[in-house]
Amino acid sequence: MHVPYKGSGPAIVDLLGGQIQLMFANIVAVVAPIKSGKLRAIAGSGPKRSLALPDVPTAVEAGLPGYVVTSWFGLLAPARTPSSVVVKLNAALNKVMREPDLRDKIAAEGAEPAPSTPQEFGKLISSELAVWQKVIKAAGL
Repeated sequence: MHVPYKGSGPAIVDLLGGQIQLMFANIVAVVAPIKSGKLRAIAGSGPKRSLALPDVPTAVEAGLPGYVVTSWFGLLAPARTPSSVVVKLNAALNKVMREPDLRDKIAAEGAEPAPSTPQEFGKLISSELAVWQKVIKAAGL
């Protein structure tokens, strides 16, 4: 039975409390309770195993061929932001994301920094929209 929640926080609380038995969650939200033994990860949904949880198989490895669903985070600005400002912000963000201490901290939380250009990020957003539009149409939503 699908149980809708207003965010992963309340769902994780109910999962930890035994009110629900399973959830699909962003690794960043559940890596700590998994590492502490409070939750058990069944599979990751990325194309490769997580650096934070290397013993957890991918969904494909667990027997779900073609099941790859990733989540990502990015920095966006209003559409009319001058390109010179976007370039400057992007350069500063990429510089920080390449710092070993920050990369290690982010990786320990289950995420993997992926510095890119505004154009590359735009392509990612477009490709994700195309994938999820197909899913929405197929599901009749």
